[in-house]
Amino acid sequence: METTISLTSQDVSKEEPEILISPKNPIPVETLFLSNIDQAVCFPVETIFFFDVLPSGISSPLHISERVKTSVSESLLIPYYFMAGRLNFNVETNRLELVCNNAGAVFVSATSRLAMKDLGELSLPNPSFHHLIHRPGLNKSLAEKPLLTIQAIRIVTC
Repeated sequence: METTISLTSQDVSKEEPEILISPKNPIPVETLFLSNIDQAVCFPVETIFFFDVLPSGISSPLHISERVKTSVSESLLIPYYFMAGRLNFNVETNRLELVCNNAGAVFVSATSRLAMKDLGELSLPNPSFHHLIHRPGLNKSLAEKPLLTIQAIRIVTC
């Protein structure tokens, strides 16, 4: 049985300040109605994806970060432009609404001193993986919190 590593906040260091990424193309500025299910089931979904970098010339942390930012701006946020918006509580209707205002998705680049092999079995839940997740704006109002946050962490692949 493989042991699970316990991560700490010192295992991940941010390389740059967090930035906001917007869709490359112009998007409609609108407010979207949220269904009753959207109103009742409103919680953050934190997901971590691990992948190996091919041993080509693109493995520098800066280049990888730029590729991810470009992909988000040019591919992800075009059809899913609402992910660059913010939630708002409408006091007149007493409901949450999705304001597509192009406020931006948060992106931050980081590195880790750990190797992929040090993380243990990646397909198994590990409560300490929460140290790999960037949580911006814990003290911000609802209208200031981003819907999408991406943190690209470069981990050594030995």
